[in-house]
Amino acid sequence: MAPVTILVWNCRGIRNKKEELAMRIGNYDIAVITETKQPKNAPIYFTGYKTYRTDNLDSKGGIAMVIHNRLEFDILKCQKDTHESVERLDITIKNFSEKVNIVAVYRRPGIRLSKSTWRKIFTNNENTYKTYYVGDFNAHNTIWNCGDTDRNGENMCEIMCERDLVCYNEDTKSRMVTGLLGLRLLPNYNGL
Repeated sequence: MAPVTILVWNCRGIRNKKEELAMRIGNYDIAVITETKQPKNAPIYFTGYKTYRTDNLDSKGGIAMVIHNRLEFDILKCQKDTHESVERLDITIKNFSEKVNIVAVYRRPGIRLSKSTWRKIFTNNENTYKTYYVGDFNAHNTIWNCGDTDRNGENMCEIMCERDLVCYNEDTKSRMVTGLLGLRLLPNYNGL
């Protein structure tokens, strides 16, 4: 099976951007969409894909994983005790020679997280498969092409080093604001 392609997009409300996403999604196996701001009764559907999502009660935040039908996956039990500002969706992709976890994360800005909380974010208690973390962490660090580094960026970077995670960012910034970008954190394995 060919490598999985993942789109990471903070849409800041999906309702008026579904058409734009529908034009882009065909090039990807998985789209991780953060800040969907979607009410529970409003579906997120794209032909040829399955959608797995979380919604906040106040219609803020929210994550959707839009997964191509060719991928077989299991939904994993998410850690609920991470922090009130953190949302996660976890899946295991099964139809590879080696199973792989994809963890989608959205962290609301404005709260400084401790290193122990960042450790919880980057912990997968469900299994021992390779785990890829993607999403909007709202943590800034010049290492992943932000203009400056904040305390969350420092703490997150330190825990990434502890966990031997590498940021794969293609040296790009957000299309909206240069301080916003989606990150892909990969295990530091040879050949990736």
